[in-house]
Amino acid sequence: MEPIRFAQLCDTHVGMNNGEAVMMGPVFDKLPDTTASLSAALDTLAKQNLDFVLFCGDLVHEGSAEDYRLFQKIVKEHLKDTPAILCLGNHDRKGPFWEGCHGESSERPYYAQQTIRGLRILSLDSACGGEVFGSFAPEEYEWLEEVLREPAPQGTILVFHHPVVWDVKELAMEVDERFRTLLKQSDVRAVFCGHTHENDVRFLEGVPQVTGDSTAFGCSYTGSTMGFTDKASYNLCTLGENGLTVRNKLLNPVERTAFEINILELMRAVKRGE
Repeated sequence: MEPIRFAQLCDTHVGMNNGEAVMMGPVFDKLPDTTASLSAALDTLAKQNLDFVLFCGDLVHEGSAEDYRLFQKIVKEHLKDTPAILCLGNHDRKGPFWEGCHGESSERPYYAQQTIRGLRILSLDSACGGEVFGSFAPEEYEWLEEVLREPAPQGTILVFHHPVVWDVKELAMEVDERFRTLLKQSDVRAVFCGHTHENDVRFLEGVPQVTGDSTAFGCSYTGSTMGFTDKASYNLCTLGENGLTVRNKLLNPVERTAFEINILELMRAVKRGE
């Protein structure tokens, strides 16, 4: 098997008016422009002859259809010849996403499959609980069970936003026991997610769960508070016969805390759409 090379980008938070967000406005005002950061990362990735690029949710920040059209424009202009694979996060809005990216009027979950060089990539929508906490829609479990009945030539990877295994319970997601069973009994080789703005690799039912930093801003957790920093990065990944390799690539190597807030207060604000 020739190695399959790809990148993992998370929490890009693109937006035309991010500075106007009620609570997050001060964060966006003090940290690097999300559009510029994403464009710079994609310019670098476009030169590396990757097989594809994963975008692990929170594509835009509480955005409109125009924000999704801006996101698509950036990706198409700066990543012209590399397939882009998307999933939705808790900051994404399904109606504007379907309108801006697909020209459709819908509120349904977004899940899809694509096969590249024999590797099956399944995008799932973990933002179906109506709040910041992650959950899959019942139809996604049924779809996943159906798709995974037959193995793919080079196995399968899953892409969704919320990590299942995480230290801060408010940022993790609960999954149906069927999901854990599928991981143990199918050809899934790795899981890729975001949401935490903190790079991490650990195991979920024996399968690597790779949680990526944001390209927009970082988060540091100190007990009951969370700080927003200018740390940003993405992951370069290689999947081959000997397994998965993940290399973290920094966009902003010097971490500076720009804003700090109580985690529970943050959760309430996100639920209010601020």
